[in-house]
Amino acid sequence: MRESKRLWILTHKKQIAENNKKWRLHNKDKVNAANRRWKAKNPDYLNTWRKHNHEKSQIINKRHKAKRKRYGFEIKYLNPFAPSEDIDWHHINDIQVVALPKDIHRLYQGHNKHYHRMCLKYIVNQIYKEE
Repeated sequence: MRESKRLWILTHKKQIAENNKKWRLHNKDKVNAANRRWKAKNPDYLNTWRKHNHEKSQIINKRHKAKRKRYGFEIKYLNPFAPSEDIDWHHINDIQVVALPKDIHRLYQGHNKHYHRMCLKYIVNQIYKEE
């Protein structure tokens, strides 16, 4: 690639991104067809990625479920527990989550999210020393 073209690309990244976005929106059928072809050629890619990136995969799945419930998934504190400990992400409000051991988090299961959060608030405060 010529030096002038490379320099132009480096200085016009936003413009290139906007043009690519417009093209993808205008040519959804071509983009979808290309995605289907790639998935057909690489059928086990996702499963392989999930095996090698287990923790990331779990967080992505939790975020997806939270989005479906119209909750946010903003991690307030990093996970302080050992990697061998099974954890659940507990919503302290509709946006922020904290890690809790799975057995503790499931003590107060039910359909009423306000009761669930109220019962676990003391435990969360003890673990993360919140006021």
